Amino acid sequence: MSAGWPCSRGRALVASAINLHYHFVFTTKYRKPVLIGEVGHAERDLIREICRGEDIEILQAHVRPDHVHLLVSAPPLQSTSVDPESLAFRRGSISIQCFLSSS
Repeated sequence: MSAGWPCSRGRALVASAINLHYHFVFTTKYRKPVLIGEVGHAERDLIREICRGEDIEILQAHVRPDHVHLLVSAPPLQSTSVDPESLAFRRGSISIQCFLSSS
């Protein structure tokens, strides 16, 4: 790979090109179909907000009634923040706050 090599759909550092993808699947408890309608839209917006704040690029995302598929790309310096447990914790805690504020 030469210094002038174009980086397509990857993130370029000083002397290298990196293209890391992470695939996450979040499921509801007992696979209950609760991510429909307004709840599904709120979940989608919440994931977008979290990824935007962490400089994580969403390549593909699908919200289904009982699970969420998420394919993301992040720079290697941030790979520790793409930890599925921390992402799920932040997503879950914000979802609970949204639910409590709407009640």
